[in-house]
Amino acid sequence: MAAATWASCRLVRTLASLAWDCRRTELFQGELIAALQIVQRGDLPLRDLVGAYAGEIGQTQFLPSSYVKYGVDFDGNGTSTCATRAGRAGLDRQSVEGQRLASGQPYGEGTENFQVMRE
Repeated sequence: MAAATWASCRLVRTLASLAWDCRRTELFQGELIAALQIVQRGDLPLRDLVGAYAGEIGQTQFLPSSYVKYGVDFDGNGTSTCATRAGRAGLDRQSVEGQRLASGQPYGEGTENFQVMRE
């Protein structure tokens, strides 16, 4: 997808389509519910909930469930959002810390970091 259009997909519509598609229904049903939670708790308005064609949100390409799990209010505006630089940095940090990734260690197949990423 071209850089100019990477975040032009309406996320709820995209996830609903992916949830309906029988290849990975359970995964995307959960992601759809997580996207709706983001809107419900006020982190992003529905009109701003856009992402890539496979359901990822924002520059760091988190799925909605990761956003819900790791999102923290790092810029003090009362919401956890990836719409601000501070919010994206905070989400990245929380994700790495929350997944127990070993800093400076390899992450290839067979390593401890690889196992953590698969959980």
